[in-house]
Amino acid sequence: MESTFRSEVQEFIRSCERFAEFSHRDNGLTEHEREAVFVYFLRALDRRVIPTLSQQDEDMVA
Repeated sequence: MESTFRSEVQEFIRSCERFAEFSHRDNGLTEHEREAVFVYFLRALDRRVIPTLSQQDEDMVA
């Protein structure tokens, strides 16, 4: 892992890797679970990291 990343970014990357391993072991995610993860991710970023959400993304998060 790139050591120049802040510790929070490194932990996020590790968490994503663990989540991907979990979903792979459990035969993937359902469509509803994938949508929930996507929406939660957008909300958690509070639109500060991704300032250019499309209208469809805006509607999904609302």
